[in-house]
Amino acid sequence: MSSGLPQFVNICSCGSSGSTLVARALDRHPDIACGDEMFLFSTPLLYEDYARYRQWARVGFHLGVSANPYHQGRALFRNAAAYGLRRSMLLKWSQEAEDFPELALRIRDHVLARTGKKLWAEKTPRNIRAIAQFVEMFPEARVIHIVRDPRDVICSLMGRSKTAANAIESWLGSVSTIQPLAGHGNVRQVRYEDLCREPERVMGELFDFLGVSTDTSCLFSDQGASRELGQMKDHQSWGLTPGKGFSTKSIGRHREHDVPWDRVMAYRLTERYAGLLGTKQWSLHELAQAYGYEVEPPAEVAEYHPADLRWKIGALRRFMDRRMGMQSYFPMVEGPEV
Repeated sequence: MSSGLPQFVNICSCGSSGSTLVARALDRHPDIACGDEMFLFSTPLLYEDYARYRQWARVGFHLGVSANPYHQGRALFRNAAAYGLRRSMLLKWSQEAEDFPELALRIRDHVLARTGKKLWAEKTPRNIRAIAQFVEMFPEARVIHIVRDPRDVICSLMGRSKTAANAIESWLGSVSTIQPLAGHGNVRQVRYEDLCREPERVMGELFDFLGVSTDTSCLFSDQGASRELGQMKDHQSWGLTPGKGFSTKSIGRHREHDVPWDRVMAYRLTERYAGLLGTKQWSLHELAQAYGYEVEPPAEVAEYHPADLRWKIGALRRFMDRRMGMQSYFPMVEGPEV
């Protein structure tokens, strides 16, 4: 890796916020490799107790690794085959590495050798749920957070089979997580709407943030794309495909949906989850306004109800979580019925 470049680039967001669009744009740059979601940086255990992860790594490869109470995902090393990484190789590296940075550097060096590029950007939206741990452990890395109008995100997620409460939790829980890092020099936050309206300006600023050439002509050609990392999967949303380039057609599409936005805006973090994140008890309305979105005023709520959105997992996973001493789920958001 060339001197002066970030150690890693972590692209994170709530789902359906434009991270795939950013990833594809970055990957077109001749110096940046960005493949499909690997879920490398989204598992708190790897930061907080690598020795325990290493002890249970073989089991984790089959059953996933719990991320409670930060989030409920279990994925790790997803889509690794597209990077030319075999499960046996990743297990061997996991068990040989002394700590998480050593494992991550092995994977990064593999990606750079495979692509011939200088900088690896790992795009997994769920990375945001462990972003504080990432910034602390990798002080030479850079973070790109993409944020999008919560109303458009919620409608998009509901179109992908999430309930309204789950979609609300996804946006509010994700975007709240990064608030303690507001103003951090290694973190750049980008509004999806600004990216779609002014792609050359926004991407040029991101290239500068990452220390690479700011020539944006690469955005309009696949010539520099990392073909060695396979085909990045698209999530069809609003009838658009991120791989087809920048478009403003998805902006404001929430207006086509009948949603009680005043009740949605009243949702807030639970006090316990806000304490875990080290942030205030943000409401969705407050947080949307903090990013410049002109949203509906919240409804008055006589009594807040925690939204119990725990995922169903099999008996074997529950047993292994107890054996590994993993923490339990608790509600992240509370509000009225929607």
